[in-house]
Amino acid sequence: MSGHVKGAKVRSVVGLLTAIVLVLPASGLAAGRRASRQFLTPQTPQAPGSGLTLPPFSSGPSPTLSFSYPPDQEKSRDPKSSFGKDDPAAVPAPGLHKNTGRALFEIGSVMMYSQVRYWLNYAKFIEDWQFRFSWKDQKRRFFTFEAWSLDSNAFSLNWTHAFAGALYYNVARTNHLSWPQSFLFSMGGSLWWEYVAEWREVISLNDNIMTSAGGYSVGEAWFQLGKYFIGRNGFFNRLLSFIDPFMKLNHWLDKEQSKNLSLGPEPGWHSFRFFLGQRSMPASKGDGSQNNFIVGFHTQIIHLPDYGKPGKTGRMVMDTVASDLDVDFAFLHGRIEEANISTRVVGLGYFKQEIDADLRGYAYCFGMGSAFTLYKKKSVAPYDSSSVPVKQGFDLHLEEPREFRDKLSVVHVVGPVFDYTKFSPASRLRLVFDAYLDFGLVNSYALNKYSVGRDLTGVKTTLLYYGYYYGLGTTFSSGLTYNIHGLEFNGLVRYQAYGSVDGLDRFQKEVTDDFHPTDTRLTYRIGAALRFPDTPVELYGSYEGIDRRGVIKDTRNGSLENRYTLFVSYKF
Repeated sequence: MSGHVKGAKVRSVVGLLTAIVLVLPASGLAAGRRASRQFLTPQTPQAPGSGLTLPPFSSGPSPTLSFSYPPDQEKSRDPKSSFGKDDPAAVPAPGLHKNTGRALFEIGSVMMYSQVRYWLNYAKFIEDWQFRFSWKDQKRRFFTFEAWSLDSNAFSLNWTHAFAGALYYNVARTNHLSWPQSFLFSMGGSLWWEYVAEWREVISLNDNIMTSAGGYSVGEAWFQLGKYFIGRNGFFNRLLSFIDPFMKLNHWLDKEQSKNLSLGPEPGWHSFRFFLGQRSMPASKGDGSQNNFIVGFHTQIIHLPDYGKPGKTGRMVMDTVASDLDVDFAFLHGRIEEANISTRVVGLGYFKQEIDADLRGYAYCFGMGSAFTLYKKKSVAPYDSSSVPVKQGFDLHLEEPREFRDKLSVVHVVGPVFDYTKFSPASRLRLVFDAYLDFGLVNSYALNKYSVGRDLTGVKTTLLYYGYYYGLGTTFSSGLTYNIHGLEFNGLVRYQAYGSVDGLDRFQKEVTDDFHPTDTRLTYRIGAALRFPDTPVELYGSYEGIDRRGVIKDTRNGSLENRYTLFVSYKF
């Protein structure tokens, strides 16, 4: 593939978060997927709800682990909720109406641009052609399950479908549609692409799951962050409002009806942190622990206007209760050593709170959540960082043993979330529990060891070429935070377990050794933060252990990573 096509892919990813002028190319994350086969793996980050005064960590959803209480701000007037009685968190801003027609026009424009762009490059990817433009072949695609399979694309391409889904989702959400209606846009966009745009190819099950479910968990967190800044004055807030270009565009189109109006009631609590510091951890090249420079941001918003304030309430909330969006990078010798992205959304739940005038009491929420994780260690082998051509008529010769490095991209599709806080005038104690059903792209931790002295021909296609498999699994996490005056003490335990999906390989007839790899990841951490008096600056230190295990048949591999982190954060 030409450098021109690779550059177009890079510009698409950058455009996703930076400027509305690049939104259309960015939609090519899914739309131009085959036009990006040689794109090097982006080193992009972390685990859902990673906590806001805590350091970034490897992967998987985790509880929110910090508190801040900004001064009360003036609330916008909230009408009665259309979802539940007197539920201010479920109410759109007054004067803003659903614009379904414009949302359909915008997503249609995005899809048409991407589809034409993809078709113009179709001839370059004849290896993907498995169906002809005939009634016989298309009937098999549309009306049977024959075309349904897991595709053979590289990790660097497949994780980006969650961001493509977030684009489709945000088209609807920023036109004031509800999150369930916006979810239909991400799911519908994915199905259109698989069935219509890629009419020569298999129906990719993993793309549909990543684009639709990942589109919701990434898109809603993205939307809520943009929504927070869009209605605020000040140069810094106006600058940060561009974090969601679709919202910026549609808010401008709505300027007559939304003048002097925010996009909803004031959140009850938020915490945004930018941080930088140092982390000691094992290097990808295996030459012992190294000191890495870390930089990133953690954001969390709880959207209940009365959260943490004196009063008594108990109600069902049928709109977004909380959202997190976290990003961090670790750099070694000027290059990205490790990267993480995570989002976390609680879409509905029952909220109960009793807090007296002295700020004594409790609050809890039991709800349903969804999340997304991307974790990527730096590659040390070329085949682990680029798209090796699949089934191109030549033998695949990779070194022995393989040198794949750990990576994980997971949609935590749905699961229960419980969040409890005990308030007192001088301290706060918070407990958070999450559990999810997962689908994802999982690096097989035992594969490098298993490959010694073995011919891997006949194993799952993505495992053979890229070192990962499509897995189903679960994630459980629990966290505790205790705040007193300017100090915070916290802890976290998170467990993830995955097993491969078997029998659905795109080239299943050629898979003669369809073994079932399994992997687990246990993360535990303790840490403490000190806030400097009368400043938004904090100093944080922690120890984190990551116990990684993988099994293939009778081959087992495992390791324990010890990580020590120290960083300074700016909180607002």
